[in-house]
Amino acid sequence: AGVVNFANEAIAGFNAAEEAETKLEAVLGNVPSIMSQGADAARRAKDELVDLTDQMEENGVVAGDVSVAGLQQLATFQLSQKTLEKLAPGMADLIAQQKGLNATQSDAVSIGNMIGKVMNGQTSALSRAGIIMSDYQEQILKTGTEEQKAATLADVLAQNVGGVNKALAETDAGKVAVAQNLIGRATDLIGEKLMNIKGQLADLLIQHMPHEERHTVFQPGETSSRCVYGGFIGISEHLGG
Repeated sequence: AGVVNFANEAIAGFNAAEEAETKLEAVLGNVPSIMSQGADAARRAKDELVDLTDQMEENGVVAGDVSVAGLQQLATFQLSQKTLEKLAPGMADLIAQQKGLNATQSDAVSIGNMIGKVMNGQTSALSRAGIIMSDYQEQILKTGTEEQKAATLADVLAQNVGGVNKALAETDAGKVAVAQNLIGRATDLIGEKLMNIKGQLADLLIQHMPHEERHTVFQPGETSSRCVYGGFIGISEHLGG
């Protein structure tokens, strides 16, 4: 049971991370400044942003996949990779300040959306979260270029919540959270291997199931395909559902 539970957790962790990264790459593929760099640009940008979140995870309580989820939502505002990199640390600080040690991907999506609105000039989105800024900074966020807005917003976040992510990581509870996040990253690699095995089993099932039986496998009556399917489900359940 212990091994099965570990496999379940490993696969769940990998699936969550993969989903966040897949969404990020897909969204980056719609950003004009990234699209103009070629067919593989979105994947390269995604890899570089994930590397950044991994580095942040080593020194803060916000998990890497949580930061990735926030970045993919922020990227829906058609922001460049450079802007996303500029805002990522401040976003993690705001996530930590708002949600503490238990921030989820959903929390990060909400905060990424909030930051995206500010980049579109809706400064009240941050004001409602208790973030204050000067009149000059607010004017830049409303009328500046993307680069000017990103630099100003990074400064605003640093002035209000800068260092929160790192400070929480230095508490006893924070050290446990950081350790759990790093262990989770290693466990995700095991989950990836297990998911590959499940994927290969699914391919075998599909390839060797006669076409007509693909439609009858879920109908009453035993068929060879149903037996194969039942075996696959049994193995699948033991490898994480």
